[in-house]
Amino acid sequence: MIPFNELKTIHCFMLAIGIISTFSACHSDDSLIEKSNLNEERIDQENPPPSIKSLPVAPVTFLVGGEKFISYSSPLVKGSRVINTLNQAEAYATGNIIFTQKNNLQNSFKTERYNVTKVGDNLFSLSVEAGSNLFETYKKLLDSDELEYVEIEVKYKGLNQDQVPQS
Repeated sequence: MIPFNELKTIHCFMLAIGIISTFSACHSDDSLIEKSNLNEERIDQENPPPSIKSLPVAPVTFLVGGEKFISYSSPLVKGSRVINTLNQAEAYATGNIIFTQKNNLQNSFKTERYNVTKVGDNLFSLSVEAGSNLFETYKKLLDSDELEYVEIEVKYKGLNQDQVPQS
């Protein structure tokens, strides 16, 4: 018969071996998982998935009262942020285009797509429908032989008209 003290020692020794083997088995499993993750990362780095390349947005420039404005929005629509290039003041496009006609011709721009309002003697405001490309409409109006003066209306953010920075 084995004495009790020796039995305790053998039991502790067996328990220690069991714990050590469990830790080493877990460590080797973790090691295998880490190795497979590393291999997957290497594969991903060697063959990256195709990505969508972002196209640069060409800035839109236009004149308002002889001052140059620029917008990085594409397309330029009502509410687009614009910047006065002379004094870097921030403004937004109102969605209106102001124009005058030569010889007080009858307004030929009344269509379902535009709302034209007379704002003064031979001075009109054309409002484009929401989401319409304001700059394309502006260019078409500039090319018209019937019109004398065409400009996109802008409002400065947070300022009354008399507080607009002068350049």
